[in-house]
Amino acid sequence: MKIHLKSALIIGAMAIILLSLLSFSTYSMILAGFSEIETKEALGDIALAQRIIGNDLSELETTASDWAWWDATYSFMGDMSQSYIDSTLSETSLENLHVNVILFIDTDGSLWFGKAINFTTGARVELPPSIVENLSYFEPFTVFNGTERHSGVLVIGETPTLFSSSAILTSNREGPSAGTLIMIRYFDEVAAARISSILNMSFEAVNYNSPSLSPDFAEAKASLSPSGTFVKIVSEDTISGFAALRDPYGDPAILFRMDMSRTLSALKGAALFYFLLSTFGISIMAVLIALLLLRWAIILRISWLSSEVSQIASSKSFESRVAESGEDEIYALAHDINGMLLALQNSQITLKEYSEHLEDLVNEKTRQLQESHRMAAIGETAAMVGHDLRNPLQAAVNTLYLAKETLGSMKLDEKDRSSLDEYNARLSKYLAYMNRIVSDMQDFARPLTPDYAWVDLRRLLSDSLNTITVPKGVDVSMDVAESFPLVRVDPLLTQRLSTNLANNAVQAMPDGGSLRISADLSGGSLTLKFSDTGVGIPDENLNKLFHPLFTTKSKGSGLGLSICKKIAEAQGGTIAVESKVGTGTTFIVTIPQPPQP
Repeated sequence: MKIHLKSALIIGAMAIILLSLLSFSTYSMILAGFSEIETKEALGDIALAQRIIGNDLSELETTASDWAWWDATYSFMGDMSQSYIDSTLSETSLENLHVNVILFIDTDGSLWFGKAINFTTGARVELPPSIVENLSYFEPFTVFNGTERHSGVLVIGETPTLFSSSAILTSNREGPSAGTLIMIRYFDEVAAARISSILNMSFEAVNYNSPSLSPDFAEAKASLSPSGTFVKIVSEDTISGFAALRDPYGDPAILFRMDMSRTLSALKGAALFYFLLSTFGISIMAVLIALLLLRWAIILRISWLSSEVSQIASSKSFESRVAESGEDEIYALAHDINGMLLALQNSQITLKEYSEHLEDLVNEKTRQLQESHRMAAIGETAAMVGHDLRNPLQAAVNTLYLAKETLGSMKLDEKDRSSLDEYNARLSKYLAYMNRIVSDMQDFARPLTPDYAWVDLRRLLSDSLNTITVPKGVDVSMDVAESFPLVRVDPLLTQRLSTNLANNAVQAMPDGGSLRISADLSGGSLTLKFSDTGVGIPDENLNKLFHPLFTTKSKGSGLGLSICKKIAEAQGGTIAVESKVGTGTTFIVTIPQPPQP
């Protein structure tokens, strides 16, 4: 299947999937959005109803205080004037005030006078027993501080009510208080109908704690939010809002319900249909445009790239390159192909160079093998020569000693004795030189096994300096404190190494100079430095210094530095050199150290 067909199928499938997901999510969002708006509107209507009830309470509170702070009421609490009852407490007056029950409580908490009316008939009725028998329920609302007033909602028996109480004072609001005036308005069907007419929607209020709540009120009671409200979508056309009103003690007392029409529900279907229709059309256009752009920006460029690669593969011309354009993945692919072609071209060149230089590599390995054989032969020769010369050399030393003893016992004149002593001294010097060469040969030929001991480094270095001849004009200094810690080395091997390096330094300063020997104990290693201000070593000789039999001196075996290297490595250390012609040379010896004892 061609790539453009695969692309069309993939894009089409993705468009269908995305459109389905978009439709589902959009439907959910629209539903959620409409539901949220309707919930907010319902909460707004609940708040409006709460404000109406609050206004009713404020009105009732104002009416109660106006009546309580009145000289006629104040006098009535003393004489229970019938004229006050007939003129002021008539059924018509209470009905106009929307007051179902009015109570006058004496200062001792007893009922002084009370009256109740039925708004439906307008006639006076008996005071409800739930009020008469539970006057103590109103006791908290008969205690005042000055002109303080009490008001709120109460459930008396099973009847939700609004009430307001005020201390009975004179018209000048002076006391002492003659008692308490309480006005009660039933929150019944009449009050609900009045609020319903104001809001233009159904309104119903019930006792919050009633054991016989309807299922809707019971569900709302169990689902009230912390603010005391609950909104429920009842049907496609109706949404209900519930709210609780609290009594003066802070406990829920009345639960009311409002049923509102869902004006937005009719709009959501049409909104969803037109949205999906427009989305489908836009999606079709987007798919077609995406296919055209895909063909122009990707498929055609891939086809051209494939054609160029095929041509290069058939011609096997790795010097050719494919065209690179753009700054995208196809450009990166073309760039990588060119990189691969370059790598193949370089591989051909490298393979050719390897073939041309294979003989040189073989020759180099042959030379290294010959050098290895040469080093082995040098070692064997040094061991053999050292062994063969050691005995006659020792015999010559012994003979020279006997000759000195014999000459010492002979009677010779002063001149002859002086000449013979000079000859003996020269011969001793030459024999000592020959003995050192033989020792170097034997040390180079045999393996070294260090015999470690804790030694005084300063004394070891001093003993090494005492074995060499320091000419005039050469200043030797040792930068090692007397309190320098003990070091763990092979004393004989380390002294031999120090002697060789110090002797080489002195010989490198024919015109005088200075030799400085320093030591440092840090990082778990002992570092010795032998620094001279001699003639220095040319760069071309630095890499050959430690090769056996290499020397730039007119006298010397060329084994001294090789042995120094062997001694340092036998103790697990290293030796290095730093030099500059005309400035001087520094040999650096490092030997690992265990913790101090």
